[in-house]
Amino acid sequence: MSATPPDPRLVLVLAAVFPGMGHVVIGRAMRGLGFAFFTVIGFG
Repeated sequence: MSATPPDPRLVLVLAAVFPGMGHVVIGRAMRGLGFAFFTVIGFG
């Protein structure tokens, strides 16, 4: 994790535009990328 947390507004904007990317920015990459993956493929 970085020394200073990212700006919450930046995280909010990224999460609104790209689903799951807010998690990536805050350091939870696997959770965010997993969410993005299942958002794209869907469950059926």
